[in-house]
Formats: sequence, structure tokens, C-alpha cells
Amino acid sequence: MIHDGGWPLKFILVLAIFIGFFWIDISFFQVWGEICRYISVIFMIVQALYILAGAYTFNEYMIKSESNDENWKMGVLTFYSIILTAASFIIIVMSFIWFVG
Repeated sequence: MIHDGGWPLKFILVLAIFIGFFWIDISFFQVWGEICRYISVIFMIVQALYILAGAYTFNEYMIKSESNDENWKMGVLTFYSIILTAASFIIIVMSFIWFVG
């Protein structure tokens, strides 16, 4: 009941925290930025391992699939390759548009 109905209290608490951050020294944010930089590297490594594990799982699924039709498997792999290559190209182009322009 407190979690679902305590919105006015939550709003006041978040507003107080937001206003309180105006009195925090800038050195705190510099240290916090360095901490976030190192944690983000660790997070990127974890993401890469997660994607790699997903790729191995997908590979095992494709190998163990009951269908012996190689054309179906090659079609699925070609489809994913085209979609992911196009998505990465679009992300690179949009990054230049967003961050340079």
C-alpha cells in the first residue's frame, strides 16, 4: 500500500534529493565520473561475453535443429547477418549525425 500509494511522498523525496545535489562539491562528481568510466568498461566486457554466449547458444540450436534442410539454416544466418550489418551501419551513421552535427 505504501509503495503504490505513496506518490506524493516519493515526489517530495526525489525533489529534495535533486535540490540537495546543488550543494555537493564538484570533486564528488569528478570522482564519480572516474568510477563510472571503469565500471562502464567492465559492463562492456560483460555485454560482449553475453552476446558471445548467445551466439554459441544459437549455433548449438542451429546444429541440433530437427530440420536437415541446409537452405533453411543458411537463409536464417544470411537474414540475421544482413539485418545486423544494416543495423550497425545505421547506428554508425546516426552517431555521426547526432554527435558531430
